[in-house]
Amino acid sequence: MENNNMEKIDQETLSVILEKHKLWLESNGGNGGRANLYRKNLTNIDLRGADLRGADLREVNLRGASLRGANLEESYLHRADLEGVDLRGADLEGAELEGANLKFAYLQEANLEGTDLEGADLNGVYLVRANLKQAYLPRANLRGANLRGADLRRAKLRGTDLREVNLNGADLREVGLHGADLRGADLREANFEGADLEGANIEGAILGAGFVENVVLPKTRLRRKLQSSEATIQELEEKLKQAQQAQSETVKNNEEIAKLNEWLDREKSEKQKIMGELEELNNLLNKSKEELRGRIKDAQKSLSEALKNTDKQIKNNEETASCFSVLGIGLLSLTIILLLVFSGFVLCHPKFFVEKNLNILFYTFPIITLMVIGTTCLRHQKNLLAEVRHFSNMKHQIELYSGLLEASQHAAVSFSNPEKANEYVQETFTQIRNRLLNSQYLPDNSSADKQSDNDFGSDKVLDLLNKIADLSGKKSMGN
Repeated sequence: MENNNMEKIDQETLSVILEKHKLWLESNGGNGGRANLYRKNLTNIDLRGADLRGADLREVNLRGASLRGANLEESYLHRADLEGVDLRGADLEGAELEGANLKFAYLQEANLEGTDLEGADLNGVYLVRANLKQAYLPRANLRGANLRGADLRRAKLRGTDLREVNLNGADLREVGLHGADLRGADLREANFEGADLEGANIEGAILGAGFVENVVLPKTRLRRKLQSSEATIQELEEKLKQAQQAQSETVKNNEEIAKLNEWLDREKSEKQKIMGELEELNNLLNKSKEELRGRIKDAQKSLSEALKNTDKQIKNNEETASCFSVLGIGLLSLTIILLLVFSGFVLCHPKFFVEKNLNILFYTFPIITLMVIGTTCLRHQKNLLAEVRHFSNMKHQIELYSGLLEASQHAAVSFSNPEKANEYVQETFTQIRNRLLNSQYLPDNSSADKQSDNDFGSDKVLDLLNKIADLSGKKSMGN
């Protein structure tokens, strides 16, 4: 927002305005005066805990200001510039924020119940555990926003940009998401009960059991409704047939036939509507299945490559360990032979070294060197074998994940019971991940960290498995 032609308000002047506003609030408009800060420049101003209920803050520039814990209930903030503003714990219930700029603002645990945010820019906004019940957000930009654990019950998000938004654990019961853009959104553990997702784009979204439940289960209810409708139509057609076959041609009979025809047409129309809804849900479900299968396929490909690299590493380590073993044993054997020969020579010719004035230690140095080299080779062999055991365990873990992904693939194909399928996948992933974290396969003196960049080391394996675990809808390891 441009600062040109905006009157700058300092802290002292603002204090006077706020004092009059307080008096206005306490007297129900009898004394003082409502705060009128229309198009005022309030950049970097301190408004922490301020009472601005019902204040006129239209088009105000509040960049860099602190409004933490402020009361902005039912205030007028049309097209206000609140970019990056600290609004943590603020009360904005019923506020008018139409067209406002709230990019990257901090609204953690803020109260925005019933707030009008139509067309507002909330790109990257931090709304963790915020209250957005019945908030009005059509055509708002929430791309990249963090709404983890937020309460969005009965909120209106028609046509809202929710790309890459974090809705993990959010309450979205009865929320209106008609035509919303949810591409790449994190929807794990979100509650979508009764939500309107007609025309919503969920391409690339991370779907959790909550989303699937409320796509699949309504489908089941619609099918039952369809069956009921078909039974009613059949009953009505039978009654109509009986009425038409009646001998009496009375007016009453004609009225009954007309009524039945009307009822039948209405039921057939309802049936068509249900079938349309079912078709839409089927399309959405099939899309979700294909996306899940695609992610599982990519994960299986990565696991296959990881398995090949792990096998290669195991083979290389075993071959190297074998070489070190042969070399170490050979050198130590040579050392023993030389030591025996030298000791025999010294015992048989003790005067030789005295007469020649020779240092025995000088002649034993090569033997000692060979002994040290041989011992070092055997130590390296031990370390390499420890790494082989480590990679073997990692291979086992990869194979477990491969089996789990296979089971996940079958679960994706049969989405008829998503609760059990997702629960099984999630719990199994969690158990395997926990086992990985609690296992210490490598010794402290391992040289695994000295592998080349082309090797598939333990840290890379763990990182891969961690990424694959995200398919289950659980948090990453280390979080």
